[in-house]
Amino acid sequence: MSEFDNEILTELRAQTGWLRVLAAPILRAQLERLLTTGKKRRVFEMTTGDATVRDIASGCGVGLGTVSRWWADWVREGVARTVGPQGRVAHLVSLASLGMGLDPEAAPLGSSGKEED
Repeated sequence: MSEFDNEILTELRAQTGWLRVLAAPILRAQLERLLTTGKKRRVFEMTTGDATVRDIASGCGVGLGTVSRWWADWVREGVARTVGPQGRVAHLVSLASLGMGLDPEAAPLGSSGKEED
């Protein structure tokens, strides 16, 4: 790879980092709107592209149709994408990476209610 290619790659990585920082609050708000129950959040977390609809349905105690419907909603909303030839779906980011837990009623991860030094 040429020096010019390395410079372009470095710049693209920097821009990607800034885009993630800027998009995180928007993505978090969107996920809070979409993932209103603990079951939806658990299914979303298991949606990594590795598990099948059947794996996730049995692991989370929901129906196959429910997982398929949620996947379609999430892909349409842009918070997940279809991967691989089998039509599996992967979330864009984990909930933990946005400071979100599996319980929508709980305080955000990392917030203790105390002021930090």
